[in-house]
Amino acid sequence: MFIFNFLDWAGSNPAVVTFIHKDLLGWTLVGILFGFVVLLIELRLPLRYYWNIPVYVFANFLEGIHLRKKTPVWGYCLDRESRQVIPIAAVELLDAATKKQAALTYSNRLGQYGFKPPAGKYILRAVKNEYQTPSLLDPENIQLVEVRESYALPVRVGSPAERKPQVNLEIQPIEKIDPHNPKFLLRRYVKTFVFGLSNGFLALAVLASLFSWAVTKEIVYGLFLAVGLTLLFIKIYILETIGRICR
Repeated sequence: MFIFNFLDWAGSNPAVVTFIHKDLLGWTLVGILFGFVVLLIELRLPLRYYWNIPVYVFANFLEGIHLRKKTPVWGYCLDRESRQVIPIAAVELLDAATKKQAALTYSNRLGQYGFKPPAGKYILRAVKNEYQTPSLLDPENIQLVEVRESYALPVRVGSPAERKPQVNLEIQPIEKIDPHNPKFLLRRYVKTFVFGLSNGFLALAVLASLFSWAVTKEIVYGLFLAVGLTLLFIKIYILETIGRICR
């Protein structure tokens, strides 16, 4: 076939092999490194929080059928004005002394949250962001329009078996963002451009690695191909298909 004949010709051509080892290898590394750096910037926002949702739901189910001890810190996330429950609100448990995060969970569809920390003094707070639903023509354009938070409430945990009265977290608006603000639009377009550019660099790095590996049969290019495909899968499928709505 033409493709195999072309690869055989390229592998036996010293100029093509030299180009792969000297020039194409460098550009492949640049594409992978640029995509990896942008991936680190994207990862700081969504998934490290939302991984905890199925864990909390499963633990809450086990408590309901009495196969797990009740959580000593629990309650509801409520809207301060309407008193309606708020699902999927991020609830932080902070150490009272160091103010560092001790645990993180999310309210379930009934607005309930729960923690099972060691005995000690803690601070509770909840955050709920609101987003504008994107249009069908621009499905990735998910805009943050409102930030809502609760007051930070102190809570003390005694013995592990002790169950405290419920602590309801009343969430109220803190900041309302105008999606048509010039600074907001500029920041969004720059971020979209950089993220899209990194996807393009990664895609080119994958194609270059595939070509280099097919021509030279060297394992290092197969390794670059595997790394590039993994990063591209994380960026496009996990972050842009799942993670964008979590920000």
